[in-house]
Amino acid sequence: MLTRIQEFTPKSLAVSDPIVKPPVPGEEFSVTLDKATLTLLLDEMNKLGIDTSKVRISKDPAQPGAQPTAVNVGNPQPAATGPIPAAPQRLTPFDPQPAPAASSVPALDAAAVSEAEFVPEFRQDVRVFSSYGTSSGLNPAYFATRETAEWMAKKYGTGEVVETPYEGNGGPYLANANEFQIRLSNGKLTNAGTLADYYRRMPEAQFPGVADYMVRSVLIADNGPGIV
Repeated sequence: MLTRIQEFTPKSLAVSDPIVKPPVPGEEFSVTLDKATLTLLLDEMNKLGIDTSKVRISKDPAQPGAQPTAVNVGNPQPAATGPIPAAPQRLTPFDPQPAPAASSVPALDAAAVSEAEFVPEFRQDVRVFSSYGTSSGLNPAYFATRETAEWMAKKYGTGEVVETPYEGNGGPYLANANEFQIRLSNGKLTNAGTLADYYRRMPEAQFPGVADYMVRSVLIADNGPGIV
């Protein structure tokens, strides 16, 4: 039981000024001001030595005649240079979290891609001429291009490509193109075109590994085991 009632005088609570947090460096914000206030604000900022060059003033296009608006005060952040993919949305709180997007695609084996895309090329206009005034076309398979010969040399030889006259040259015959030979590990030369022709007849994309098997079989038959 209360024996007495003390006199209580409530004290007034001091109300401090609202705390205004200064903008974080690099942070952007916008504020809508009338023209007079905006002009006064800019003048005060200049007096305090604040750089106002980063204050961009614009008008709200949705309201004709609207007062200027100071926007993006601070250091603007760099804009994204490409499209931002939309993240999968969860329909309910019980849906699983979306999996993070893969940052990169695993690179394919360079050698496999190179062989799968390899298409040999040959000269189609090679002819042999005789001193009797006659000429005849030659089999393009003997005349691989230099690029094709270099590919074959790196895969089956030492990487060296040697240009030689057509085997029929000499005497009354003369061809209008030379052959490209690849040097094997035993030092011998072999025509790059006749080997590359297996890749023409059995493309790697349609017959994986068949052309390679045939080329190696020919080289082993002609030079013995261990050549490739």
